[in-house]
Formats: sequence, C-alpha cells, structure tokens
Amino acid sequence: MRDTSYEVFPARNLRDARRLMQSLRPAAIMLDIVLRGEDTWRWLGQLKTAPATRAIPVVVISTVTDAGKGYMLGADACVDKPVDRDELIAKLDQFTRRRILIVEDEAPLRYSMKRILEKHYVVIEAVNGQQGLLAAATLEPALVVLDLGLPDINGEQVLVQLRGDPRTAQLPVLIATSRTLSPAETAPLHNQSASIMSKSDLNEHLLTAVAGAMTPAAAVPSA
Repeated sequence: MRDTSYEVFPARNLRDARRLMQSLRPAAIMLDIVLRGEDTWRWLGQLKTAPATRAIPVVVISTVTDAGKGYMLGADACVDKPVDRDELIAKLDQFTRRRILIVEDEAPLRYSMKRILEKHYVVIEAVNGQQGLLAAATLEPALVVLDLGLPDINGEQVLVQLRGDPRTAQLPVLIATSRTLSPAETAPLHNQSASIMSKSDLNEHLLTAVAGAMTPAAAVPSA
C-alpha cells in the first residue's frame, strides 16, 4: 500500500491465494467475500480452524453485509465496500502489531516495561518461567524479554527449554537482568539470546534493544 509499511500480495481468486500461502506467511489477510461464485466463507472457516493459519488476522471486505457470519467463522474484522482507506490501515495496524512477551516476576518492573512498549507492541505478561514457556509456545510472540531471577525456574533454564522446543527454537530473546554476569555466565547466554541488557538501562534503552533484537517483520499479503 502506498505510503504505508505494508507490502501487498494480490490474489485474484482462492487458487491464487492458496498458492501464495504455500510460500509465505502473511501478517494479515484481506478477504473479499464475492469472488465469482467461489465459497470464500468456507475458506475463511478453514483458515480459522487450521493450526497453521488460525492466528493470522483476517479482515473480511464485502458488499454483502453479513458481519455476524464473518465473526462466527473467525474473522477478526468485517468492512463493507466501499472501503475507507484510513479505517482499513487502522485495522491492519491494530491486528499486525507484534507481540512482546515479558517474563518478569516483579510487578513494578513489568508495569514499567509495559508502559514503554505498549504504544508500539502488544504486550503479554508472565510472572514466572512456566507461564512464560506456555505463552511463548502458544501466543506466538515476536520476542521475549526474559528475567534470569524467576521464582520457579531460572531464566537460564527457560532459555534452554525455549531453544529445545521446535515452536520457539528461533524465537528472539532479550535478557534483562539486574545481576552482574561473569564472562563464564555471559558466553552461553549470548549464544542462545539476541541481546543482554541491565535492568538499570530499561527506561532509556528498552525500545531500541527490542527493535534491534527482533527479526524483520513479515510482509502483509492480501487475498
């Protein structure tokens, strides 16, 4: 889309859309319901029930006003034609903001990090290592901000388990710690994380550190 950060991959029909989906994972799908007799309602249902695609936001665009059916089948938003460009971009911004998982047991620090990040990302919070592992595996964050001194299992163990799970093996991790780490402690952490920073630097450098640690955003195709 011109003057936006989105790259559009157009598909004229469901066959084209399915072919595109084989080679890329879109950040969002814009789905026109009226496609020359094709059952796009069924495809919407398939997208929202398949494990590989159900987390992809779908914006239904149609001249047929049937938002109830769209939401029932899993649509994240329904927009009538003619489409207002600003409204559509606002919805895409809402649905494609990247998720940041904060794994930190100290409530004031979690609050501080959330306030810094929430204008740019969707923030998910976990108060211990087990919660963090579950959230990382199921909620598809773009990055984990990980404390080392957690109350149940320490951050080093969380990191090992993240790397051992195929669902999170490539997930970027930014370690935020108040500990002074020795070279022997730092080396393995550097090998398994994107970056290490001191909690004393969070207010000033957290946004920059998060942006630098994440992998580039996925393209945003449409169908």
